[in-house]
Amino acid sequence: MLTLDSKFFMKTKEGPFFVKNCFLNLMARPVPLYLKVQALELLAYPAVWRDTPEGKEKMEEMVIYDFPSNSKDLPVGSALYNEYIRALEKLLSALETTRSPIFLEILFPVLGEENHVYSESINRKFSKFVFQVEDDEARDLFQFCFRQVMDKRHQDQLRISLAQRICIPLLSKMSTVNQIKVFSEMVKILVELMNGGFPPMADFNEKKTVYVEKICAFNFVEAMYSCLPAGIIKDKINPVFYPQADVKGNELTTAVMKAAHAAKSEMNFQMEEKELKLIVQEFHCSAYNALASVVISTQNRENFFTIFFFKENKEKNENLWENIVDVEKPQRFTVETNFPIATKTVKALKEANSGDRTNQGDLRFLSSQFLADSSLNEDVSHMNSFFAKPDNNNNDNPPESESQIKEEEMEMDSFNSNPCMSTILKLIDHIEFKFGQSYDKQNLEMPKWMFEMHYKFTQTDVTPANVLLFILKIVVNRSDVFKPFAILWIRPILQISVLQFGEDKGIHYFLRDICILILKWGVVVKDTAEDRAVATAFMTLLLKNTPHADAQVVRANLTIVRLLVELWKGKFNFPKRHILSMISSDVMHQQLTGLHILSIFVINGFPLYDKEQDQGLSEFKFYETLLNCFNGKKAVYCALSELCGLALQEISKGVDFDM
Repeated sequence: MLTLDSKFFMKTKEGPFFVKNCFLNLMARPVPLYLKVQALELLAYPAVWRDTPEGKEKMEEMVIYDFPSNSKDLPVGSALYNEYIRALEKLLSALETTRSPIFLEILFPVLGEENHVYSESINRKFSKFVFQVEDDEARDLFQFCFRQVMDKRHQDQLRISLAQRICIPLLSKMSTVNQIKVFSEMVKILVELMNGGFPPMADFNEKKTVYVEKICAFNFVEAMYSCLPAGIIKDKINPVFYPQADVKGNELTTAVMKAAHAAKSEMNFQMEEKELKLIVQEFHCSAYNALASVVISTQNRENFFTIFFFKENKEKNENLWENIVDVEKPQRFTVETNFPIATKTVKALKEANSGDRTNQGDLRFLSSQFLADSSLNEDVSHMNSFFAKPDNNNNDNPPESESQIKEEEMEMDSFNSNPCMSTILKLIDHIEFKFGQSYDKQNLEMPKWMFEMHYKFTQTDVTPANVLLFILKIVVNRSDVFKPFAILWIRPILQISVLQFGEDKGIHYFLRDICILILKWGVVVKDTAEDRAVATAFMTLLLKNTPHADAQVVRANLTIVRLLVELWKGKFNFPKRHILSMISSDVMHQQLTGLHILSIFVINGFPLYDKEQDQGLSEFKFYETLLNCFNGKKAVYCALSELCGLALQEISKGVDFDM
């Protein structure tokens, strides 16, 4: 009957009763999960779950007894895993369709699991669920979830998850009237939690619970100052927080700023439990983000931004960068650099530079079978993407502008996924918009907030490595803002790159991003002995890591090397020993890469052998190493022949090889 005419059947007296009994029988404890999945199809009929506590109880039993306590306990792709995911999908679909808190409550054990294996799909379902709710419905759901967040009986992870994944997104679906209503109801609770202390002799779990409550409170405060204009907070929310006759209107803002600044700046104490360290870091980040939301909304003096978000005061025991960055986390950078932002940026840089080479002749890579397969022997200026095969058709689309590239999503590595990264970038954009016109860029006088970052960045002997890299990532993400002061940043950037990446293998994505930053700035190092040494060390680092077994990666690396050589030629020494070690290798891709690097230098006016710079290297030994390649494979033989031809061609043009 359900299949033939479900509407007619459900209107009969027996229909809802029959469907409900079928559902309850199929959801009984002994019934295997694969049959319960079929029973969940009946959730389309409200009779099985609305106003019937038995239906909810059966679904809760299924989640408790048939679902794994940890999603990682089931091998992905196994029969049990697939049944579990199908059942989970049914419940998530029911939540999305009905928008009922009943299904949200049933899913609490899933929400309470950190890093669920199905988290991406779960988050998508939650987003769809929130997107469909309307104003008053969003308010009611928010109030229900907020009560659960405040319920100490729930697991800490569930409380954070409900706050961040459900409550805060629901705020965006409310009208201003309902936002004022819910914030007025909870403002005193939030301030009390932010200022609350720890119970006497608190153990690990008690400390963790207090931190979780503070994190949630700061998250809600951040949302309040992001959702509501400062005037509404002053006129509507502040009187609820401070219902006194002498009210000034800024009592709430003052209380929040004081609590958030103290929380984000507190010195870390020694914690043996790694889990608690992570919670404390999240606590610092949530306080930092809440304070940023308040200051952006209410303050108009640049000094506020410098003091609260970029300046450390060790004399007052006020920490900053070490609080919001995990200084102990090991970093792993991948070599296969195929992020779309870099693809577009390098394309734009190549197109921009192609016009500067009109008098230099046609700059081509050497031809070889290894490189021909990946089209490395084509003119780099004609490549239409970072990794794609070059298009010999000259009707390429014009490169996307830097502003278009900037609007793309950030690459979500461990630094960009830091909870404070997007906030810091928002602060920098806000500061630049409001105060940027007053900066003395001609005299290279950095604004105070940038000076504080630069000071921390140059204290390499005391600043943790992860903090240095985090600051460097900020500079990469906002290269336009830092560009007028690039000459002040270039040396420490190169020094830290050599220091941090000297033992790495390959030009990984972070090192590639630094190269792109330098190329976008177009900054040339100063012609001093110290800067020359730093630039030489950086180029040596790049050249040592250019070879790779994957021809596409080699092509990307050679493109970056070529652009940097063109930008910096005459400002660094040619690190020839490392190139000769490549050419002397028994591995063909090492030999070929070395020969291609030599060709880049020759085309840019560097001599194959320089008596002044290569004093520690015998001229006879140098040419003997090259000639030994003629005993190698055909691809190497051809590449070396072309290199010799290039050298003779440059000599015939009258290139000043003494430079």
